[in-house]
Amino acid sequence: LNAINYADAGVWARISAEGRGIGVVSRVSGTALVIEETTGQTATLLGIRSTWGGTPLSVLNGGNGVQTVTGDDVRITTRSGATIDVDLDGVATIQDVIDRLNTAGGGQISVSLASNGNGLRITDNTVGGGALAIAPLNNSLAVVGLGLDVAASGGELVGRDVNQQRVDSPLTG
Repeated sequence: LNAINYADAGVWARISAEGRGIGVVSRVSGTALVIEETTGQTATLLGIRSTWGGTPLSVLNGGNGVQTVTGDDVRITTRSGATIDVDLDGVATIQDVIDRLNTAGGGQISVSLASNGNGLRITDNTVGGGALAIAPLNNSLAVVGLGLDVAASGGELVGRDVNQQRVDSPLTG
């Protein structure tokens, strides 16, 4: 099998020239290409998920990256009312962000890639009457840049996909 043509969607999937990978090409201009998980880990295991741990922050948001500030960028408030302030200076990849948040959370939260979609998932491991929330600190744009500017549902917050791929065309400079 050398190529799979999803003609109706304008997408091609094929074995790479060196025979060790899968290339996915979209020929449809004007729409974003996203490869995400819906259940399981198939896209991740095939190495074609558009957002994964090694995704550089610099490519997110159409190449605008994630803007941080000197000092703390993010405050996570757990259901127990505890606050976790996190400085994201020096992080370079999605996995760096996950590691930094998990370390700062000290077990109060668990951060990973969403199992459905491509956003970050923050799970509140505490109990209490409050609501899980995330807010920017020091006028940082990191919360928005990471797609975490959404409301939590119960003890879980699932961020937006901020790594949708754009198809190059004569109209996309």
